[in-house]
Amino acid sequence: MPRRTTPIDELTRIFPGDGEQARRMRDFDWARTPLGPPGGWPERLRVALGLCLTSRFPMHLWWGPELTLLYNDACIPLLGRAKHPAVLGRSGREAWPEVWDALGPMMEDVRRTGVASGGEDLRMFVDRERPREEVSVTFAVSPVFGAEGGVDGLFCTLTESTEKRVGPPRREAPREPGSPPTEDLAEMDLAKTAFFGDVAPTRDARLLLEAEQQARASAEQASRLKDEFLARVSHELATPVAAMRMWLEVVRPAETVSPLIERAMTGLRQCVRAQAKTVEDLLDTARALTGKLSAVLEPAEPAPIVEAAVAAMRPAAEKKGLTLELSVGDTPLVKADAARLQQVLSNLLSNAVRFTPPGGGVRVRVGMEGGGLSIEVRDTGRGFAPEFQQRLFAPFRQEQEGTTRTTGGLGLGLAIARQLVELHGGWISGGSEGRDRGATFTVWLPGLAEEDDATEAGARESGGRRLEGVRVLLVDDDPQTRESVATVLEQHGARVESAESATRALAALRRDAFDVMLCDIAMPEEDGYSLIHKVRTLGARAARLPAAAFTAHMRAEDTRRAMAAGFQMHIPKSTEPAQLIDRLLTLSRGASSPTA
Repeated sequence: MPRRTTPIDELTRIFPGDGEQARRMRDFDWARTPLGPPGGWPERLRVALGLCLTSRFPMHLWWGPELTLLYNDACIPLLGRAKHPAVLGRSGREAWPEVWDALGPMMEDVRRTGVASGGEDLRMFVDRERPREEVSVTFAVSPVFGAEGGVDGLFCTLTESTEKRVGPPRREAPREPGSPPTEDLAEMDLAKTAFFGDVAPTRDARLLLEAEQQARASAEQASRLKDEFLARVSHELATPVAAMRMWLEVVRPAETVSPLIERAMTGLRQCVRAQAKTVEDLLDTARALTGKLSAVLEPAEPAPIVEAAVAAMRPAAEKKGLTLELSVGDTPLVKADAARLQQVLSNLLSNAVRFTPPGGGVRVRVGMEGGGLSIEVRDTGRGFAPEFQQRLFAPFRQEQEGTTRTTGGLGLGLAIARQLVELHGGWISGGSEGRDRGATFTVWLPGLAEEDDATEAGARESGGRRLEGVRVLLVDDDPQTRESVATVLEQHGARVESAESATRALAALRRDAFDVMLCDIAMPEEDGYSLIHKVRTLGARAARLPAAAFTAHMRAEDTRRAMAAGFQMHIPKSTEPAQLIDRLLTLSRGASSPTA
């Protein structure tokens, strides 16, 4: 008899009823499973399991990251002797290996999105009473939301509809190991429809559906409030950060200054970068979880980007007593978002410095490999165990968990890095020979074709005053932003007229001609969306005016809204001055093109 770690009266409450599965679960050694002893199970799991065990309708639960399986008596005939009772407490992949290639992605999709899914009269070959028996099932999978709004588990209701089929059950034709699934099994991939309410209307199912609908509504409201909070916080933080960045660019000394002034300027730039990273991390946390990270890819020289990332991390490395080496070989031109690529490298370098003890070292090597760019970050730090390899790039996962871990962080850096590298069309990998043996991370990006190289080389020949003669209308209600941005643009040759409101901007457009309009979104009385709508109705010249939304609203949906309103470009206020110049130059070159 398995050793119980939970009192019998509590087990009876967790596993109610006198059915076979209720008794089996009370005697089961749950401590050997990812769920742990039942005494520590969350209330939502207990409630869902109670509904499952007391229902006469076939139901089962898949709980936690491993999708640990729990099921009621009505599911036993569907599982058959080949699976029952062996699959109790096992992962979804272990319970249904013969169909997991089709079933697994559907389950993970429900866990990731929180949107119910299912299928009706789906045929598949499963191991039940005999190998690979063909069955037809109708099922619905609904997410069970946790207290934090995430999906903690999946609740599945299902029924067998094999008898509705014409003809006797079939057995799967033999096929070689590793060959693709049959076309019958592939039908499951086409059945991602949310129809939970179409399942047999038992009282338990209705109660669960109502509870989950309420939970989903609460989660959606919480998500909306979170998005609004992030947008507001990012705007309040990003506006002063943008002005500080521009003023620091203006006061960059052209001649030698005292060491104290130079140290002060360096410190200020580091503080501004740290503040800007805080704003981006607030947004990227939400973007990473919803798959909405974005990048604006343009031809770029990779060496300066890598050098900037290394330079930014060098003070932290030296303070910890680490050596930080950079080796740059021949590099191809790549199509990249410079800020995003630097963010990837900053995440890798930050981890390397964080996990390397004093006296150790970090080495960065940059060169060509396989027709593309290879960036390797190698450290002599603590490394990681082989079993952590598969979770290395998973969000919110660190090798050390719990309250006794020795390092901080949310565990989002590598997950964000992987998404950003993939947005660049590349890949990222990480490896370690074991604990205390260091780690190596490699980023690879495809190189640009020769004709793209020539285009970029021509652009670089324009020199320091790249906006020479470009007429810019700058619209922003914040005086610091107006003055600092105008100063930077004028240093690069632009002719700038500033307007503090939509009314003043419209008056300027009626009076003069401009090549580009750079416009804030959040302004009192009349915002940038309203302004661009009026600009497009002023006449042919204004209708063709290239315009960029220059805003602290930096979510993916903000970009889409700006483009839909009539702007040709969305430029976050966290953009570096050099990038701002590049973006405006690109925008001005389209001045003669009609607005789409």
